[in-house]
Amino acid sequence: MDFQEPPLYRTRYVKAPLPDDSDRAVFTSASTVRGFAACTQEGWQGFAAVKAVCIGEQTARAAREAGFVQVFTASPATLPALVDTAVAAADV
Repeated sequence: MDFQEPPLYRTRYVKAPLPDDSDRAVFTSASTVRGFAACTQEGWQGFAAVKAVCIGEQTARAAREAGFVQVFTASPATLPALVDTAVAAADV
């Protein structure tokens, strides 16, 4: 049987200025890290200053590859643990 797989959504990246006072960015997947990196303006120095809070190891690896220096990983990889990790990252 032949079938077609239609795309359900398309991801588009829009470059936008980032708030200067951000100290954390929360990521729920590696693709959100890549999208964030694609949308930041060239020369943005925040990857060293902003803490990446990631839902799991794959997402954390993408954050490091994007240039984030401070990476915090939720364990287990759940939304409640991600929230707890974001709160804990504020104290570091």
